Amino acid sequence: MDTITVKRAIKGDAEAYGCLIKGIEDQAYKIAYCYLNNRDDAMDCVCASVERAYRKIHQLKKPQYFKTWFIRIVINECKQVLKMRQRFTPITEGIKLKQVDTLPDLDLQCMIAGLPTTEKAIVYMKYYSGYTLDEIATILSLPSGTVRSKLYRTLKRMRKELENA
Repeated sequence: MDTITVKRAIKGDAEAYGCLIKGIEDQAYKIAYCYLNNRDDAMDCVCASVERAYRKIHQLKKPQYFKTWFIRIVINECKQVLKMRQRFTPITEGIKLKQVDTLPDLDLQCMIAGLPTTEKAIVYMKYYSGYTLDEIATILSLPSGTVRSKLYRTLKRMRKELENA
């Protein structure tokens, strides 16, 4: 991340801010989708995050952490949406859906989709976005040891489920 561009954005340069967002919008969307499992909600969260970050960019203390700061805003927006979802019960909750056989390629994706939110985010950020465990710990505001243990426990559980399937 170019700290000069971040400093220009902090001073109010909208073009510089746009360049910064262009560089991380795909990752932000993927993380939002990972949390929400809905394209529209994920896109709404990213858009709301772009707006919120633009209004609050003057509060960014260390320009080199712009990406981490922005991803954290995205995660917080996602948590707000999840909180709102808990207030409503979907109509289909009591309806049993017909069991459909999944293709072997989709087993892993289905397993990841079924993980708890934090574990899903950790797996996604590590293996799909290429973040280091320390970066993930910073983004999720967790100790790095917790991130490591959650990741390895989750992978072990997933491996065991795949072997039994």
